[in-house]
Order: sequence, then C-alpha cells, then structure tokens
Amino acid sequence: MAGTLTAELVLRVRRRVGDLAGVTWSDSTIRGYLSEAQTRLAASLHPGVLHDLSKVAGATLTAALADYALPSDFLRERLVLYKTLTAKRTPAEEYPLKTTGGLAGQSETKPHYWLWGGYLKFLVGTVTQTNGDTYELWYILDPPALSASVDPVVARPLYGLLEEYAVGRCLEENGQPRVAAMILQRFEDLCRIINARCSGNVIHDGPLTDRRP
Repeated sequence: MAGTLTAELVLRVRRRVGDLAGVTWSDSTIRGYLSEAQTRLAASLHPGVLHDLSKVAGATLTAALADYALPSDFLRERLVLYKTLTAKRTPAEEYPLKTTGGLAGQSETKPHYWLWGGYLKFLVGTVTQTNGDTYELWYILDPPALSASVDPVVARPLYGLLEEYAVGRCLEENGQPRVAAMILQRFEDLCRIINARCSGNVIHDGPLTDRRP
C-alpha cells in the first residue's frame, strides 16, 4: 500500500530520536527531512545506484529549432544524444564565449548543448531535419516529496541514508548541534563511499559491477 514504506521510515527515525509518541516532531516534519535526503541523493549519487530515478526522454528534432523543453520531473542530465551522437555539455558561463568565438567547434557532427531556463539548448550551428532525426535526454528525475501516500523512489538499500539524514536534521532542530553534525557528516561520508564504487563519469544501467560506457 502506498505510503507504507514512508511510515516505516518515520517510525525508524522516531525510535532513534526517542520520540515514539510524536511529542517533539510531527510526521510531516520527519517526512520533510526524508524528502530532503532523497533529493540530496538524487542530486549527488552516481547514476549507477539510481536506477529507479533514471529516465529517458526525447523527441523528433525540428529544423532550425535549437531549444527543447526539459521534462517536468527533470533534476539533472546523464547523457544527451543528438542524432545518435553524444553531445558535449557547454557550461552556461562559457556559452557566450563559445558561440561568438567558436571555441567549442560545435557542429552537427560535434554537437554541444547547454541547459538554461528549463530548456535543453543545442549548439550545432543550425539544427537540420531530413530523416525524422531525434534527440534523447537521459536524466535523473526530481523525486516527489514523501507523504502519507507516497513512498521513496530510491532503492531500498538507500533507505538507511534517508533515515540517517532525517535523524541528523531532527537533532539539529532540537538543539543538539554536535551530535547532529556527526550524524550528518556520516551521511555525507556514506554518499562518498557509494560514489567511490563507481568510476568517473561512465554510465551505469545495471548493477554496480556494470562498467558499460
């Protein structure tokens, strides 16, 4: 039943902070901290451990149109394909220099892109369309907030991290900064350990042993 797993996590947090009766923290407050934790994981963990948050979107390219709306649940990109070619990201701060000076050498055979204002923007000179060509955006979704009827979307092995973060935030709010800092630091350390199991920026679409580029 939807929300059951979230309720279990709330109870686990309550046990650790000694508030089973709900005197100090409401369920909605704890769910808010769990949601914060899930968003932090989605933003920082390697895609190799975020299979349940990985999606692919795309559409047919329109001639001379370079800007395409990002999905409503988009958080960060993993890979952008322009007519089957891997596009290289141009940081937003470098965009004016690279377009006016041509330093990136962007073209339809060397596609570049950048993200701005809710759009995926291709830097390829001019987008052409002759054969029903498409683009693909592989991305990590922005996880929905947990509620009484919404469970986490990260995999179960990551639930301990959600709990750890929520406990730290509860203690931080309750005037126990030193203990809270230790617990939140452990959350960060565990995230780094998980990421250390994944190499560089390679794409993962399976178990952690998968190293397929």
